[in-house]
Amino acid sequence: MSTLLNIIWIFFGGLGLALGWVISGILCIVFIVTIPFSGACFELAGLTLAPFGKEVVERKHLNNAVVPKPIASTLWIIFSGFWLYIGYLISGILMMCTVIGIPLGLQCFKIAKVSLNPYKYTLVDSKVMNMINNR
Repeated sequence: MSTLLNIIWIFFGGLGLALGWVISGILCIVFIVTIPFSGACFELAGLTLAPFGKEVVERKHLNNAVVPKPIASTLWIIFSGFWLYIGYLISGILMMCTVIGIPLGLQCFKIAKVSLNPYKYTLVDSKVMNMINNR
């Protein structure tokens, strides 16, 4: 079921959002100062391409958790994260206005949380999330 929903997601805007993230990542590499943000952009591109069947999890719950990056997180939230969060919330609210858009709107809300601070949260497969919860 999640494969079908991911195909619908890609058709109704997911591909455009993912391409936007890839372009943002490339621009972050071009402007040398923002290279640390490029990794977050590319990760969010992958997450945006197929969000169904995935759950939001804090990175500290993963075995291969990276060291928190407080400076990068703060700069991301101020310059990008807050505005992306608002954009995904508005998109989610608009998608929730139609019956077929309800599952797509829920995915927008899920991605909004990750886009606010991609250094703290990530999306993992639902099976991985079940393993984390069973620990």
